[in-house]
Amino acid sequence: MEFNSQSLRTIVLIVAMVFAFTVAPVAITDVSDADSSFTVTDGKGNTVSFDKVPEHIVTIGKGVTATAIEIGVLDKVLVCDSYSAKATEDVYTPLKEKIAAGVIKANGNVYSSGKANLITDIVDAADVEKKGEFDKKSDAIFITGSDTYIKSIIDELVKYGFTKILAWNDIVDYKDIAKFVETVSKVAKGSVDPAVEKMESLSDYISNKLTSKEKKDAFYVTYSSNVFKVGNTGSLANSMIIAAGGNSVTVDPSKTTSTYEANITELREKYPSAVIFIDNTINSNEANLNNLKTQLGGNLDNVVPLNSLWNNYCVESMDGVWTMACSMYPDIFHGDIPTPKDSDDNSMVYIVAVIVAVVAIGVVGLFYVRKN
Repeated sequence: MEFNSQSLRTIVLIVAMVFAFTVAPVAITDVSDADSSFTVTDGKGNTVSFDKVPEHIVTIGKGVTATAIEIGVLDKVLVCDSYSAKATEDVYTPLKEKIAAGVIKANGNVYSSGKANLITDIVDAADVEKKGEFDKKSDAIFITGSDTYIKSIIDELVKYGFTKILAWNDIVDYKDIAKFVETVSKVAKGSVDPAVEKMESLSDYISNKLTSKEKKDAFYVTYSSNVFKVGNTGSLANSMIIAAGGNSVTVDPSKTTSTYEANITELREKYPSAVIFIDNTINSNEANLNNLKTQLGGNLDNVVPLNSLWNNYCVESMDGVWTMACSMYPDIFHGDIPTPKDSDDNSMVYIVAVIVAVVAIGVVGLFYVRKN
């Protein structure tokens, strides 16, 4: 087939138009999204509006601080709580470096002993005379905890003029952690972090793999008030077992508390093959661990310790769900957490392909046009 110069000009023009209508909107959308205002809802149902993505944030609570680190916005943190500062998990290492360098303040917490210091840190972060960078009208404060502790702190911060405060009480369902991470990332990054989709798709992935499989018995054990307690509805770890495809044998509708005292020996006898997930109150305490071992007949078979952050409001909770699934169904689940398929992942490949095509056709067209 032969092409005259007019035909080639037409081809080049058509491809250029395709490029304009496919690639250009991507760039335009990114810019408009970055410049637009947005509104989010916190864990208490309050809506908070932002004219722009905050330049600085405050994170109060180990979970929200870990989330900020995990989604890559640690550089925006000016104040966090003392429990985050003292946390031993590896994720907090870069936080501790910034605290040591004086970049982040972490002198207080939500409890009575640390409340005054926490408020002082936040107020100082917004004090221009003290070279504070936090903007009371546009920057965000994330706070988690019981209203018994955080309500008075929020009220006081409002009196000081802070306007963008997002609060969460207890998150008792794994799927709500994903929503929490989504909200934090929308505010702190201006976009939803990829970890959110991974968290949301994980339980569906597990469920689809277990369609024809009988559910494995399991239960969660913690230690408080000098007794062992097991997970019930309202316990985050309990919901994680369910998200991991397990049958939580300690769910008891007649009990109103999220955990309750139980006889571990009787549970082992009644559910001999059940996987037992224990939290850090047991695993990190030799006396508690030995006590549990005794109640389980002298062995820790089918006992799986949980990382302290897995049972918290952060991205790492999906590591806990995945570990649970792998422990209950080792023949089905193993290796790394599955990554959800995302058709948008190839968008940049397509864009590059279009650009290459445009350049190639343009060069060929120009050659023939000049030749003819």
